[in-house]
Amino acid sequence: MKIRMTLGWMARAGIATTLVATMTASAIAQIGVKELRKADADLNYAGIAFANDQVGALFGEQIFEDRKATIAVTADGGKTWSMSKGLAPGRLYGGFFLNAQLGWAVGEQGAVLATKDGGKSWEIQTSKVQNVLYDVYFIDPQHGWAVGDNATVVETTNGGRTWNVRSGGVVTVEVGEGDVRLMSCYFLNAQVGFAAGASTTGSVMKTTDGGKTWTAVLKSEDNLHAISFADPMNGYAVGKFGIVYNTTDGGKTWTQQSFPTEEDLWAISAASPTTAWATGYYGIIGYTTDGGKNWKLVSVNVDMFGKQKPLVQRVKGVVAKGNKAWAMDDFGRVIYLALQ
Repeated sequence: MKIRMTLGWMARAGIATTLVATMTASAIAQIGVKELRKADADLNYAGIAFANDQVGALFGEQIFEDRKATIAVTADGGKTWSMSKGLAPGRLYGGFFLNAQLGWAVGEQGAVLATKDGGKSWEIQTSKVQNVLYDVYFIDPQHGWAVGDNATVVETTNGGRTWNVRSGGVVTVEVGEGDVRLMSCYFLNAQVGFAAGASTTGSVMKTTDGGKTWTAVLKSEDNLHAISFADPMNGYAVGKFGIVYNTTDGGKTWTQQSFPTEEDLWAISAASPTTAWATGYYGIIGYTTDGGKNWKLVSVNVDMFGKQKPLVQRVKGVVAKGNKAWAMDDFGRVIYLALQ
């Protein structure tokens, strides 16, 4: 039996100030840490995407405004952020930027939003489903997929002008045994892709026909929440109780790795075959520089009511590019991390 330690509630750090710190995280690397964005008081976020060092976005909802979709965008590396509120009914759960101009967001009631100008404006696209969509991924400006409840997969081959249901798409009142919630997806090309699933157990699903059919290539005792590949051979999947799996053969086989916490992990981003970042509950931010043989935790302090306190909010998302990473907690605080 697995036992998870639960921390007491801490007030959300809405008045946090910018923190710049450099610390020795291990003998392997030093980590530069900077708080790019303070927490919001009336918003809740579930996803983060960065196109490059300058352009990034957070995806969530207005929690005191009947749960309306909200996106925060930066075009200057996090110095300033612009807000787009009330974009659609319900919460946004994830998003993806293909480049500095093209991006997509997905969420409740099958919501799909798209931008062609780096997040300055967003247009509604029709997914043809009412299921919650949790993640979206594009391999080029035309080909993309979104995944969600009840094994739902929708695909576009024209940049989102039209979306077609490839699997699932049926809304049920309750999620029963055997129903799979696809939480995260990653596609290698127009045919081959992977998704992390949560049900009574966890799974990594693989498609070789563009999302029409899926086969389980990994079955886990615990739910899996996110998946990421560095290249066609090297990938990671993470989930409950600090579970981390790694593949080095394109998803044929998966090996469980040792992560230094049993808190739930909610996000993973692989920057290279050797470097990846994972985040989760209670301020968990971890990284590896040796392909997962060793994972190290990074301690981040933030200003709470004039005092330096450890970050304890759930770190819901992370994006890694090269030696850099951006992590986001539930209330939109963004932490920039750099291997030095």
